[in-house]
This record gives sequence, structure tokens and C-alpha cells, in this order.
Amino acid sequence: MQSRGCQERESARTGFTLIELLVVVAIIAILAGLLLPALAGGKEGARRATCKSNMRQFILAVHIYAQDNENELPSGQSAERPLTVATLIRQIAQILRRQAHASRPTK
Repeated sequence: MQSRGCQERESARTGFTLIELLVVVAIIAILAGLLLPALAGGKEGARRATCKSNMRQFILAVHIYAQDNENELPSGQSAERPLTVATLIRQIAQILRRQAHASRPTK
């Protein structure tokens, strides 16, 4: 049998102390701080994947259009120098290379 004093102390300690709560909050804050940069990297990867998919769809549409129009695209250029699919793809590739070079982090 336990004495009445021990039973009162056990029943009085049903909640958490302020220190315990602060420690739990601090641990959660540290874990969140570690997790947020990883989420940002994932978001950037998703943005790049979306961009890559959009470019692929655009190039595919250009090829389909060109196949239906004797390998030429309307460009606003003169009739002597129409814009061809190969020229358009080269121009897009140059733009993408410049953007990739500009987005590289500097050391």
C-alpha cells in the first residue's frame, strides 16, 4: 500500500512543465529549419521539370507545324529567308544555354 502523500504527488503531476514544453518547441524549430532548405530545393526542381516539359511541348508543336507547312514557319522575315525548324531550335538552344549560364552560382 502506498501512503496518502505519494498518491497526492503522483496525481498532481499530470501536465508538462514549462521547460519541457520549451524544449519540445525548440526541437521542432530546429527540425523545421533543417527541412525548409530541402523543400526549397524540391520546389526549384519541380519548376525546372515544368519548364523542360513546356519547352519539349513547344518544340514538338513547332515540328508538327513545320511538317504540315513544307518545313517552314511564319516568322515575319522576308520570303527569301523563311525561318526553318532547325534555325528556330538553334535559337532556342542558344537562349537556354545563356539562361543556364546566367543561373549558375558564382564561387
